[in-house]
Amino acid sequence: MAVAADATGVRVRSTTAEAVVVGFTDDEWSAFVRGVKNGEFDLDRLRG
Repeated sequence: MAVAADATGVRVRSTTAEAVVVGFTDDEWSAFVRGVKNGEFDLDRLRG
């Protein structure tokens, strides 16, 4: 996975399927990072 930021937001690209790029606004990316830091995506939490 490759991550890059520019003036329009953040782009995430697969390193195995390079044509696949997903874009996020700055606010969306910031919310995701906060969730990661808060443990919202920890496996035990996701699996309930």
